[in-house]
Amino acid sequence: MNFQLVHKNNDFIKAYCIDAKTKLFLQLENGKIVTLLHPNVENCGSFMRNDERNVRILSANFLFMKNNYDDLKTSPVISMRVKYTTETVDYIIKKEMQSELLNQFSRPQNYFIDYLHCVEN
Repeated sequence: MNFQLVHKNNDFIKAYCIDAKTKLFLQLENGKIVTLLHPNVENCGSFMRNDERNVRILSANFLFMKNNYDDLKTSPVISMRVKYTTETVDYIIKKEMQSELLNQFSRPQNYFIDYLHCVEN
């Protein structure tokens, strides 16, 4: 799974780093937790200025483990915990989102239910 963290701010933006010990945990609505592993070396992302704003982007690939993989097909994801190199951060996954820029509606909690079958075979 490709993970991307984008921060935009006029002030200083703290770097979040990942390494081979980094894990991403998906909390499912059915109470189960799916663990993903980061297989690569340390990565702290990139920093740039855009339209007089600071922008920090961290991109990484995470691998699914075999256990609980099937639960992603049937249970929505309600939160995500990322264990970075120096701290752990929790993210709440929204049930529904409307993109004003793209004029598109999405259901992030059901992402794997809706799309996992596309990459299985």
